[in-house]
Amino acid sequence: MNSLEHATNWSGTLSMLVGSTLSGDRIQLPPSILSALYSYSDVSLSPLTFMIQFVSDTATNTTHGCVREFTAPEGSVIVSPFLAKQLLKSASADSPTDHLLNLTLVSLPKCHFAHLAPLDDTYLQIPDIKYILESHLRQNHSTLTCGETLSITQHSPLRLFQFLIVELKPASACLCIDTDMEVNIHPVDPILAEKAVKNKILGQVAEPDDIINLVWHIDGTHTVPIDSIQANLNHPIYFRVHKPNDISGLRLIVTPSQGDADCFVSLISEHPSILDHDFYNVDMGVSNIWFNLSSSSVDVPFVYIAVVACTPSALFSIKMNVESSKPIDESSGTAETTTPSLEKSDNLETCTNCGSSVPSQTLLMHTAYCQRNNQRCTFCNLVMRKSDFANHWHCDLCKMLCDPAAKEKHKNTHHTAIVCDCGLSLHLPLIANHKQTECPNRFIVCRFCHLRVRAGKLSQTARDLYLGTSLTEHESDCGARTIKCIKCDRSVQLKDIQTHAQFHEFQKTLIKLPPLCTNLNCARWVENAGENVMEMCRSCFAPFWSSSHDPGFQKLAQKLMSKYHQQLTHGCQKADCYNQYCATSMHEQSHKGALDATEAAVQSMELFKRSFFQKKGGYNPSVTTEHYLCISDSVSSKRRYQVETMKQLMKCSSGWGVKAMEANGDDLEQSIKWLESNAPKPE
Repeated sequence: MNSLEHATNWSGTLSMLVGSTLSGDRIQLPPSILSALYSYSDVSLSPLTFMIQFVSDTATNTTHGCVREFTAPEGSVIVSPFLAKQLLKSASADSPTDHLLNLTLVSLPKCHFAHLAPLDDTYLQIPDIKYILESHLRQNHSTLTCGETLSITQHSPLRLFQFLIVELKPASACLCIDTDMEVNIHPVDPILAEKAVKNKILGQVAEPDDIINLVWHIDGTHTVPIDSIQANLNHPIYFRVHKPNDISGLRLIVTPSQGDADCFVSLISEHPSILDHDFYNVDMGVSNIWFNLSSSSVDVPFVYIAVVACTPSALFSIKMNVESSKPIDESSGTAETTTPSLEKSDNLETCTNCGSSVPSQTLLMHTAYCQRNNQRCTFCNLVMRKSDFANHWHCDLCKMLCDPAAKEKHKNTHHTAIVCDCGLSLHLPLIANHKQTECPNRFIVCRFCHLRVRAGKLSQTARDLYLGTSLTEHESDCGARTIKCIKCDRSVQLKDIQTHAQFHEFQKTLIKLPPLCTNLNCARWVENAGENVMEMCRSCFAPFWSSSHDPGFQKLAQKLMSKYHQQLTHGCQKADCYNQYCATSMHEQSHKGALDATEAAVQSMELFKRSFFQKKGGYNPSVTTEHYLCISDSVSSKRRYQVETMKQLMKCSSGWGVKAMEANGDDLEQSIKWLESNAPKPE
């Protein structure tokens, strides 16, 4: 037993049965075992994990399993086919009832590292290997044991990948639930690794035996045609073509030389069908399908095609062309009648048969000829020769223009209900859309566990109906799991996490910061708004305070003008001054030197216009007041300078910027992160 694997005293020997409904490392035990486990203090461990051993004459095979339920027959343990395969190895697993297993209740450490060795060279073709692995482990495993072989299925397209567990840390058997695990995927055989890389670079994948590859011509405008392909009734032939880069549209042309065939195209499924396709053509004769690849929600590497013979036998050729835009359909069902260019003075009249405008003097002659030779279709208004009208037929039910020879086929394909495996009956134009967007048996990726599961019906719980969440039954149950909110430490259901986050954002907007000093070189707060007319902090206002009566604040205005003039002509003489309007400032936008008396007076007046005087002595928070005064506190001055210059990067007001810098020791990077979590988002 591994040094990190602790036995918890209970052990027993049971006869092995294989349960086809179990997956992964799940086992079922008899109810009497549950009663026996209550006498052990460690039975409270979750999950209940057992070391399982099968001892034969030649070897002892060991694996681990997790209890699903206590419903097995007395004296037996039901194991999954996966565990049976791991335990019996080369022995036959078809009749395992003669085998006895030794079970020991153990406590396993959580896995931190796993080395998985792929057993074939297709593993680099997995589009999202992290997602595939996580999905498989969440659905099937609570434990991992060195030496086990994981068989992972990718559903779309359907493929099987096998990985050998070579190494686990911190022990040879570990728990893989509720833990962050580093996974190293590296083949044991270097030749296999080299082959996998070559296949990845060349874009090759394991080719199914029943799929024919269409190869692009050297000029890249079309595939090499394949002629004389034999097909039998209701036995589809599948094709695959690699999608060229930077191509938005393709046209598929299937030309029967004998019999008739239908075509179905899919961008996801390797085996398109009448129930699973993105594009189709079931017309009689040549099947011509243009499809737009740029509208696909995923970057598809291949286009999959199925050709199905609808006669006892069919002989056809297939070809695909690059065609970025769909041409205008010349047979759209509407006719344009052209008439010679006539002068405005001509007296024109309209023919009642074809609708053309003809001169009045020739109307009788034109009408007689037109009614004798032409006929107008009442469905599409197309005017044609009477001799051609017999080949012009519209379906009575859907008004679609069809070949008269294909009446029976049109009725069977478009007006005979097709039964979906969910039980719903729909016609061909609707069945594929139902299969992809509405069918409860379709596969979806759950937005909470990110596993590929069957959608099921829409949740009918009162809460989900009231909120209009459009969750499926699986997503409603899966989203009921809770996680801890990092802001308030409350347990929140996964399906409520967005609403809960919006609540915290709303709470941020309710936080009111005290006003910041109106001196743009000071990062201190004003303790009592309106306590001085300049709306500055006490330190900045102290030089302007006076006990004498000052009607109209004339003396205060003179002091402010004098202060500005002195700053612009002599400066404050401080080495670390960040005041833009100071002769000795280190601000990059300062004048870099003293101004003469006249220039300083003009600049002082401009600064004065932005000061408290614009409020005419009254407290008015809607009017912005700005002062530019040097201060002795270099830390506060530098903090305000950083906030004012980096406001666009910090995406906040000056007050929140100062608050963030105070909370993070003037660290700009940490302040930006703090603002993302604590400050309201700017409008």
